Amino acid sequence: MAVIKKELSYLIRLGSPILVAQFCQTAVGVVDTIMAGNYGANDLAAVALGYAIWLPVMLAMMGLLMSATPLVAHVMGEKKEREAGLWLQQSLWMALILGGLIFLLLNNVDILFAWFEVPDKFNVISSQYLAAIACGMPAMALYQSWRSFNEGIERTRIIMYVGVVSFLLNIPLNYVFIYGHFGFPRLGGVGCGVASALVFWFSALYLWAYTRLRHHPASELAFKGGQWPQWLKQKKLFLLGLPIAISLFAEVGMFACIALLLAYAGETVIAAHQIALNVSGVLFMIPLSISMAITIRVGFLAGSKQFEMARFSRKVGQGLSLVFALCNAGLLVFWGPKIVSFYTPDQAIAQLAASLLLLAAIYQIPDALQVTANGALRGYKDTAVPMVMLVISYWACALPFGWYFSRVEWQGELLLAHGYWWALVLALSIATVLLSLRLFWREKKVSGF
Repeated sequence: MAVIKKELSYLIRLGSPILVAQFCQTAVGVVDTIMAGNYGANDLAAVALGYAIWLPVMLAMMGLLMSATPLVAHVMGEKKEREAGLWLQQSLWMALILGGLIFLLLNNVDILFAWFEVPDKFNVISSQYLAAIACGMPAMALYQSWRSFNEGIERTRIIMYVGVVSFLLNIPLNYVFIYGHFGFPRLGGVGCGVASALVFWFSALYLWAYTRLRHHPASELAFKGGQWPQWLKQKKLFLLGLPIAISLFAEVGMFACIALLLAYAGETVIAAHQIALNVSGVLFMIPLSISMAITIRVGFLAGSKQFEMARFSRKVGQGLSLVFALCNAGLLVFWGPKIVSFYTPDQAIAQLAASLLLLAAIYQIPDALQVTANGALRGYKDTAVPMVMLVISYWACALPFGWYFSRVEWQGELLLAHGYWWALVLALSIATVLLSLRLFWREKKVSGF
């Protein structure tokens, strides 16, 4: 029992700052959804469609740039501080390229909207919202480079502080630009995009200033001299980050695809889907943070050849995640309608969103198991096969299932969003089985069994 308590304490200490940072980052989307929802159903639906497009693209970009963290940490462990600075510079070059590409992509979504037959009443607002968000994408890319570097040199608390301040800043900015105060125009849902872009630039500048003022030998080169992109280093960053990027895009991208596939169903269905997704996304930050802590802990223990301890730590982490999953499920079942009422005064939207949260309650346990299993696998540097497993679970199995059942009638009405949310239950269940089998195999292999 004492050993379990000690390991729990370690995982909580590792995961708590990550949880606060992730929660604040997700809470920005919550604020956008609540404030857009109270402005109007059309604006909420339009923001939901725009959010569904830029979020998976941004997460894929961040996944590529996350590769700098283990590379910086590795050379720091070898006392090669100058080389850590070189990785930072190369990461910043990649960030500039990715940020510019995503800026262009988000400003040219008309073809995508036309393909999914998005109604004009959403199309205009969503396009303007995405154009505003696009202005912040270069900043978000640079922020992720600075974040990965600071995590690599074990400065993690600053990420939490930036997250908290950014979240608090987003609220008044939304108020100003959505509703038009202090001489600024009334932009409605588009104002969410303007506010988010400003917050992205604030976050990047805040972290840049902190890294510049809090002198560290590893960051000297980044501020003193210039180094052009080096092909071999860029290739290493890209190949290491690609499985992470694809995994993140596969999961979040399916949610985006669902929102676009439901566009024809109208603002009530889209808005309810976004609200339910928003609420479940906030709760997901708990198992995700535990998963990140497991990655760090398993990586350290596996690196020092303590394989039995690594397995024990993973089990403790998954047990902790399951406890929170049960609590989250109970919260959604008993308090779902109350939570939804904060998002919108529209009763039709609120009722549909609350019913979707009941399905979210069902998948809390498989979601907690799959994300923590994947976290442990990353600790073992096993990312390519889990990536394939997630793509199969979400895109090959669940999405076709959801598309079919969304068009099935139940008691005289089409299932629509409910069909896709049952698909999410299926996707997470399949991912849990596949990733767990992969994890058991990996643990046996490293232990020599």
